[in-house]
Amino acid sequence: MAAIELKSNVYWVGAIHWNTCTAAPRGTTFNAYLVVDEQITLVDTVYAPYTADLINHISEIVAPTEIDNIIVNHIEPEHIGAFPEIMRLNPSAKVYVAANAVKGITNVFYKDLNINAVKTGDSINTGKYTFRFIETPMLHWPDSMFTYISKLKLLLPNDVFSQHYASNQRFADQVDEASVMESAKKYYADILNPVSQIVLRKLAEVEKLELEIDMIAPSHGFIWRKEIEKLIAAYQRWAQMNTGKKVVVG
Repeated sequence: MAAIELKSNVYWVGAIHWNTCTAAPRGTTFNAYLVVDEQITLVDTVYAPYTADLINHISEIVAPTEIDNIIVNHIEPEHIGAFPEIMRLNPSAKVYVAANAVKGITNVFYKDLNINAVKTGDSINTGKYTFRFIETPMLHWPDSMFTYISKLKLLLPNDVFSQHYASNQRFADQVDEASVMESAKKYYADILNPVSQIVLRKLAEVEKLELEIDMIAPSHGFIWRKEIEKLIAAYQRWAQMNTGKKVVVG
């Protein structure tokens, strides 16, 4: 599987995990995103066993040693497993994390990182693009956050809007809609359902920010470039625990 350009200067450089389990009956993907600008930025990495895939995909676009910024939206192992290798190749890269992630990332990895704690409203500029940060604690870890690239109308929400679904296709509209939505629903039920009230508050907060979004690129599964409003409406419905009418036949 090769790196794939999602938007101008934005590339999927992640890995596909074909193995299945009860939690991921269709397998999954570990998504990472490379944004090429005056400064080159990597958003998230992959599970450690897939480090070589990440490096190979980055190498198709730029030299892996040319990364200037690393944005870590979440420090769970499947998102940050390749982080040590990326830092070995780019020891002076700036690392951006939510404040709740600082202790965890320095304890597990390095003490001398060029680490920058960010909060909602903070941003960095890499040339043409501005990356904005939105803290999302408990969606689904205390350290979680979203990254939004305004000029590209691109939301990188980490685990939110994910699905466990392995495929050679990268976009949700390239496969059966019903199966993708079913996988998104199962992911929500497994991961986010316990924090549904937080989901509702965060969706309302994002709405107030009036972000223009025409692509959502989560950490697992497919990237959404169509049906954005339908996806967000589904999350609101699941978080509100609304159910349709059903008939039970005995």
